[in-house]
Amino acid sequence: MESDTVPASSERPCGEHPGAIARAHRQWHDFATLAWWYWCATVVLLALALSRVAPDASVAAVGLGAVQAIHFQRRERAVRAFPVQVRTAYLGLLVLGLWSPLAFIHWMQLAGTLAVVVTNYCPLARLLSLAPWNRSGPVNAAAVRFALLTPPGRWRHVDAR
Repeated sequence: MESDTVPASSERPCGEHPGAIARAHRQWHDFATLAWWYWCATVVLLALALSRVAPDASVAAVGLGAVQAIHFQRRERAVRAFPVQVRTAYLGLLVLGLWSPLAFIHWMQLAGTLAVVVTNYCPLARLLSLAPWNRSGPVNAAAVRFALLTPPGRWRHVDAR
């Protein structure tokens, strides 16, 4: 059983639950977490849809996103928990991208989700960390610089209320 304590040097990839990633030596990707496998499957589905090999795969990606959001909401037992926020925002973007004028959103999601899978850098989590309900201090240049430019091994969302 994994501990729910997080050492100060750990990170929370794409809003991941701290107990699932509390490790002394973190690899550049983490095959052991269900969250990583969710994101990996989403990359495959988006790539299939965007390459037009399987156009309906985008609908499957929405379904997987819904499953993931519900799973994390039940696990965290709070709609405002950061991992739930990330997955809910991601699901909303998937749904918006189904509308043809906003189809470019799926390309952005593919790039961002691929970054999560390969490098553990989650652009959506970084941006959500700057939202007013996730911060106790002001959003200034230093906060934006920290959120967007800190390497994945050093960044974690810590300011949730």
